[in-house]
Amino acid sequence: MPTPLTHALIPLALGHTLTDRKLPLRFWFLAVFCSVLPDLDVIGFSLGVSYGDFLGHRGFSHSLFFAFLLSSTVMLLAFLKPPVFSKKWWLIWLFFFGVSSSHGILDAFTNGGLGIALLSPFNTTRYFFPLRPFVVAPIGIREFFTPLGKEVLLSELYWIWLPLILALIIAKAYRKIKIRNHNKTRKAECQSVELAKNVSKRLFLALLVLLLIAGLVFQAPWKVITLLLIIFLACTVLPKPYRKWFWFSAAAAIVVVLIIWVFLPEDSEGWQTYTFDEELAALQAKYAIPDSQNAATIYNQLLEDFNDTSYYGNLPKEVQRKLLIREPWSDQEHPELVKWLKSHQDTITTLIEASKVEKCRFPIYAYFANFSRSNEPRSAIRRWTFLLTTASNNDLGEGRIGQALEKSTAVLQMGKHWCQQPTTMDILVGMSIEALALRGFKTFVVNGDATEQQLDTIEQAVADIKHDWISDRLGILEYEKLMAKNQFGEYYETDFSGRIRLSRDPRARIRECMRDFVEGLSKEEGVKYRPRLWINPNYWQRKLIKAKTILYWFYLPSKPQKGAEIIGALYEKYYKRAGADFDWKKEPEEISRFRLNFNYLIEHLMVGSSAALNYRIHDLYLRATAEQRGTRLIITLRRYKNENSRWPESLEKIKTLTSAEILVDAINGGSFVYKLTEENFTLYSKGKNNIDEGGKRDPESGADDWLIWPRKTRKTKEEKVNAEQQ
Repeated sequence: MPTPLTHALIPLALGHTLTDRKLPLRFWFLAVFCSVLPDLDVIGFSLGVSYGDFLGHRGFSHSLFFAFLLSSTVMLLAFLKPPVFSKKWWLIWLFFFGVSSSHGILDAFTNGGLGIALLSPFNTTRYFFPLRPFVVAPIGIREFFTPLGKEVLLSELYWIWLPLILALIIAKAYRKIKIRNHNKTRKAECQSVELAKNVSKRLFLALLVLLLIAGLVFQAPWKVITLLLIIFLACTVLPKPYRKWFWFSAAAAIVVVLIIWVFLPEDSEGWQTYTFDEELAALQAKYAIPDSQNAATIYNQLLEDFNDTSYYGNLPKEVQRKLLIREPWSDQEHPELVKWLKSHQDTITTLIEASKVEKCRFPIYAYFANFSRSNEPRSAIRRWTFLLTTASNNDLGEGRIGQALEKSTAVLQMGKHWCQQPTTMDILVGMSIEALALRGFKTFVVNGDATEQQLDTIEQAVADIKHDWISDRLGILEYEKLMAKNQFGEYYETDFSGRIRLSRDPRARIRECMRDFVEGLSKEEGVKYRPRLWINPNYWQRKLIKAKTILYWFYLPSKPQKGAEIIGALYEKYYKRAGADFDWKKEPEEISRFRLNFNYLIEHLMVGSSAALNYRIHDLYLRATAEQRGTRLIITLRRYKNENSRWPESLEKIKTLTSAEILVDAINGGSFVYKLTEENFTLYSKGKNNIDEGGKRDPESGADDWLIWPRKTRKTKEEKVNAEQQ
């Protein structure tokens, strides 16, 4: 709740804003009384009334209906002179209703406590408004002499007192001008013009004051505040005879500077975009490995000949969809696929060769303009994954078990390779590839006739999966921080002598990248992009781009190193989330309150957007680890069946056949759920809530079990259409 002092200020400010008439003392006393009375419900705490009860704090006494009863009672008992329900009576009643209801409404803007029962007694739901800028005041006088009390008072000063004082000044000025001009009976037209001029001046000054207050409260750049202060002083302190010349000189200077700046011949020779090359070199050196030990060298050779448009050749689209087949299939079932697989035999052989190499590092692209180049391997990896998976399932269908396992292992290794890259996107791609490989392994182990040697081969491949959240996340943060710095560096230029200036065209490199992208599109598609992105700006567009640099001068730090320091400081809290002692049960931190400065822009656009994503990625890491352990459990269950000709009744039967770590569900730290079924068994994680919900996962109901076996079946488009029609 706001402090009682602030609640008492509301009727005083509102009353003096609405009228200049001298009102009796009882009017002001009753107005203040109505505005603070609702908080007397705190007495209920000493009487055993709970906070959330009907008569509890912020309950019925803060409702609009209570304000209606209170204002009506005051009118009937204290204001007997105006006739009941007359115009004057209703105006006074409306004032008291407003100050009475202001208490609950202001409380609904606070950032703590329970909500406000605004609609009580008809609806006892406690409400808050979406915008909650007021720091909630503590209950008790002692708390006001703490740092919290200072924060509360500053919050109310910014959000309530200053706007009320500003409104009071504007109202007083308006009435003064109105009265002054009202007394003049001659020259009506001149008076109305003068009135408009005076009102405009007052409003302009009020707007300047408001902008200055907003700039101070929201920590606008000092250059912006200085400019507003100069304008304000020119309007108030500068003697009137000099003001006209000041504005004329300022306007002329602005026009001259703009003309000189915008139309000055370009001086781009020797200037290039500022980049943080030393940090990039350090990052590249950290991840550098010899070409002979780098699987990316082999992948890059395949990429040279990869053509997405001709990849399927003459294979019909209905046949292309069969590449998603996740069951063993024979040559007779899909002869057209067999022919297509043979045409890609060299690619399959090369991918298997790459899987023999443990390490994989692709080039690090730390500039936003060429970041799209990192997508080139990703578009190919999807094709290669389905190629190997389809070929592996064909081998299984034809009884070539050894070759099938070799290809599935290559798919798994491909996923491991992508997980070694320092970007979130690549690691997520790698995890999805690993999940596809594990799906195939589980199907073969449960439904196939897996021998002990084959189980050893599969388990060795699965056991080699390493998902280390701490090291992986630290690597990602290093890369993302460098990307953010270089993205910010595009607003600056440097020359060979080390001089730094604001870029005349911060988006030039991005436009160059987009120009290459659009050139690869058809004419019809390219027409949609060219005008919107200014890929080839004309003369006037280039001048407009250059003029915008003046705005950057007001907002951006003077040096890119200063911005880099701010970015580095903002990333520190994300480094803490990569630690082993971070509590992931806490809700993600909200971005700090709105500000108008560069720090908030960086935090909101470049850094803050990944806050919730960190939690999501951490959940995926736990899920991937649970999948890995679940797959190893299935291998152990299969070994038990091979020896006993039946699946075990419970996981207790296989405790001695595997390590204790494999039996622990990584998602919740508990145990997996294992149940026998008519066909074989079901195995699943109880999810983050650690509640057995029968293996179901439903966001609407909150069920979050994660099914490991049997695998989920996916409907085709035709099956989905048929289901919807039925």
